[in-house]
Amino acid sequence: MDEDHKRQGELQLVAWLLILPALIVLIMGVSYVYNERSARYVVTPSRSATGPAFVKIVSITPASGSAVEFNTLIRADLAYQIQAIDPGAAYFLTPRFQTADDTINLNPGDDRIITEQVGTVTLYLTIERELADPRVVKPIKLAFILRQTKGVVILPIANSEPVVYEVK
Repeated sequence: MDEDHKRQGELQLVAWLLILPALIVLIMGVSYVYNERSARYVVTPSRSATGPAFVKIVSITPASGSAVEFNTLIRADLAYQIQAIDPGAAYFLTPRFQTADDTINLNPGDDRIITEQVGTVTLYLTIERELADPRVVKPIKLAFILRQTKGVVILPIANSEPVVYEVK
């Protein structure tokens, strides 16, 4: 009888481990996307403006499709909304340059702390680090991520559509 209870407990654990990712998808508005290059699943935020949050590029200079070089300064005017701010969490708008291994290229100092539920911000970015980094995909693909940080958990909750820049 004890073996039956032990086996039942193991089956319940396996069931929870299979159900948990689906619950995270439903609750947080994220989805799992299979990345063929890295042969792994990557958690990506929902792109729906009706999801838990959204971020949109209102204007950006230089415009998408432009050629950039080491001394280019990017100005991005962004609008964002978070449906429900968790008072125990911190929120950041962060530029993301696509890399070959799909890691997030975060540069300290480029983040903008978000304290309001709805707003607009302007970010200024220099890109010499990204142009010098061999991991950054060329042409350059830049998006902006709205992320929630709570303790040691960092969760992307929305991302903008990417802009693409040719390299001079």
